[in-house]
Amino acid sequence: MILLFDGDQAGLKAAMRSVPLFLSEQVTARISVLPETHDPDTFVREFGREGLHKHLKSAMPLPEFVFDKLVAQYGSSVAGKAQIVAELQELIKAIGDQHLQRTLFVSHFAKKLDLPPQQLLAGVILPQPATTQAAKPAVAQGKGEAQLPMKQRQLLEFLVAYPEHLSAFLEAGLEEIIMNQFGLAILHLLKRQTDFSGGPEQLLELATGPERSFISRLLISTPSHPEEMREQMAREMLRWLSSTSLKAKKERLMKQISEAQHARNEQLLMELMTQKIQMDEALHS
Repeated sequence: MILLFDGDQAGLKAAMRSVPLFLSEQVTARISVLPETHDPDTFVREFGREGLHKHLKSAMPLPEFVFDKLVAQYGSSVAGKAQIVAELQELIKAIGDQHLQRTLFVSHFAKKLDLPPQQLLAGVILPQPATTQAAKPAVAQGKGEAQLPMKQRQLLEFLVAYPEHLSAFLEAGLEEIIMNQFGLAILHLLKRQTDFSGGPEQLLELATGPERSFISRLLISTPSHPEEMREQMAREMLRWLSSTSLKAKKERLMKQISEAQHARNEQLLMELMTQKIQMDEALHS
């Protein structure tokens, strides 16, 4: 859904007033504002239907629209941020008890304001202590996010949004198939998140660099699925994961069997062949 408003002050005020209403009803929409001298009738008369369609393509998500307007109005000084934080409280309240949506909203805009999420939630800006923090150990990165296979990306995206499923995914063999260094970095962050009650914003606090950008973009774009749908998605992913991890183990086992044959190690070969039989049975069960 795209909401189109006049570009004068009355239109901008109407656009700003509409945002809490849509957030409270969990309606996904974007906002497009016409140039200041136009209303829909005059714009279509001057630019035609194609011009209107082109203009609508630049429509912004509701929260992003509000944030940009607040920054333009108040600036990014400490005083300006305080005003923005105060204005955002109405939007946070409008989200209501939708925990995931509220967490994503707060995490995203806290990052934009360079504030801890707790301060944005509380509606205050506290002075930042001038402390020197020890550098966190960096997680090795390879070719990055673009090289992460699609299915592995889907598994990690699901776990970022719903980290309470991590233990089941690990038991099903997640670590057997994540080989990409970027994927390993995300998995490392997930394993560090020991308390899931803090929500996805806690994971953002742990992340840095490309991993933080990946998680932030993902959390903003992830819809809040009903519990029944989440469980169904988890079951389907776990079935695929169990099968794929077994196949990965079998490939490594076949390599070990070949090496044992080459070394003429009969005892090791017998042990490996027994493992292969058990694995074949598991794959076909």
